[in-house]
Amino acid sequence: MGYFDGDTPLFSGSLLGELRDMKFCYHPTHLVSLDDYSGAYQAVWENFDKLVDGSVEYYIFDGSLLHHPLNDMIRNYSVSMEQAAVHVEMLLKCLKKTFASVFYLFAEDVAGQLLLARQNRWQASPDNTAVSFWKKRRKYDDYVLNRSVPTYHMMNVSQWGYEIIFEKVISTIQE
Repeated sequence: MGYFDGDTPLFSGSLLGELRDMKFCYHPTHLVSLDDYSGAYQAVWENFDKLVDGSVEYYIFDGSLLHHPLNDMIRNYSVSMEQAAVHVEMLLKCLKKTFASVFYLFAEDVAGQLLLARQNRWQASPDNTAVSFWKKRRKYDDYVLNRSVPTYHMMNVSQWGYEIIFEKVISTIQE
């Protein structure tokens, strides 16, 4: 799925097969240990920190701090909230040169937001299992933010809509 553009493979047959075999995140074929999983994320974040360009004022991590790792860790490893919090804390400690804040966008109506996202992606409506997972994920996110992220801002897209969020982020940064 992640190595295709629609139905078209992005890589040659042998490379595509190798990538699928080595994939360790979303529905992995060969599950690595949780320590190896976290170690791979840690190496990526430490490498990013080494390469930080001081002339860039802001970096945006769309999903790489909470969204993708927590999905994988819950689905593949059945981690506790505490284990998820320790993982995120470890990632943030990798950022020695830069860390200011996390902006967390959320919707009050998890089921409604999930339905809208699925419709926008031309996907089937979510079933009860999917809605339950995302409600659970939201509880994990809240726990992890409170436990492991020193500075964060909750941005309610239900209240303001996505159009206003950018302006709210900018005004918060400028305060």
